[in-house]
Amino acid sequence: MANQPTERIMELCRQAKKPVCSYDEMLYHFYKRYSQSEKPNRYRKYADAFRYTMSQTHPVIAAGELIVGKPAHSLSEEKAEETATQEYQKLKEAFLCEKGPDLHPVVDLQEILALGTNQLRDKIGEAAKQCGDPEKVEKDLCLMDCLESIAIFAERHFNTVANLLVPGMTKDEKTAIKRAAIAAVTVPRHPARTFHDAVQCVSFMAYCLSFDPKEPKGFKPYRLDNLDTCLLPYYEKDVKEGILSPEQAQELLDCLAVQINNRMPCDLSDAMTFGGKDNDLTAMLAKAIDHVCTAYKAAGCEACKKS
Repeated sequence: MANQPTERIMELCRQAKKPVCSYDEMLYHFYKRYSQSEKPNRYRKYADAFRYTMSQTHPVIAAGELIVGKPAHSLSEEKAEETATQEYQKLKEAFLCEKGPDLHPVVDLQEILALGTNQLRDKIGEAAKQCGDPEKVEKDLCLMDCLESIAIFAERHFNTVANLLVPGMTKDEKTAIKRAAIAAVTVPRHPARTFHDAVQCVSFMAYCLSFDPKEPKGFKPYRLDNLDTCLLPYYEKDVKEGILSPEQAQELLDCLAVQINNRMPCDLSDAMTFGGKDNDLTAMLAKAIDHVCTAYKAAGCEACKKS
C-alpha cells in the first residue's frame, strides 16, 4: 500500500486549510423552531426542533469528496441581523435555561451499522412499551425521532452528490461518485452493506450527534470508539468479494479523517479511538491521521493500544 495520500486527499486537505465552517444555520433553525413548537414537553419540543433543523440544513459537498456530511453554511445577511435582535436572544436563552435531553451516550455505533436507524427505532419503540418510567419513555421517543431526522438529513445529500457528475470525468471518477451517492441514500436508515456504506454512516452519525444547541458554538465532540473494530467486518467482506482494495479503503478512511478535521476551525473535533485489538484497519486509521496532517496539526484522534 502506498505511504503517500492520493491526489484526491491532498486536494481535500488543501481545501480544508481554508474551510468555510459555520454552524450558525443549524442553530438558527433549531432555536426558532423550538420556541414555536407546540409539543407537550421539552423532549418532544427538542425532537421536533432537531428534525426541522436536519430537514432545513443545506448539504455542503466539495468536489472530490467520497465521504460527505459537514457544516459550512453561514446565515444570510437578513437572518444574521435577526439573530442580533433582543427577541431572538430571548428565545435562545429560553432554550438554554431548560435542561434538554442529551443523546450522545445512548447511540451504539456498531448497532447503527448493523441495524440501521429504521430497525433501531423499532427496537427502541418496543423497549419503550415495556418501560414503566414516563420520563424514560419520553427520552426514548425523542431519540427515535432524532434518529429519523438523521436519516432524512443523509438522504438530502443524495441529489447533491449525484450532481457532481460532470462531462469529461474518467470512469473511475464516475464510479467513485456513484458509490458516494448510493452510500448517502442507504445509510444510516438501512444497515451498512459495504465498507463505503459503513464509513459514510460513521460520518453522518458523528456529524449529526455532535450537534448540541446547548453549546455556545452548537457542537461538542462525539467520540468514535473502537472504529477499527466496528468497520472491520465490512472491510473484510468487501476485500474477500473483490469489490474493495486496501488502497481504496485507505482513501475512504482518509476522506473520513478530512471530514473530522473540517470541524477544527471551531476548536472542535470528533475523537477516534482504535487499537487494543490490532487488525488491518488499525494501521490504516493511524495512516489516515498522517495523511491528513497537512490540513491541521491537531487531528483530534488518539490511538489506544493494550499490548
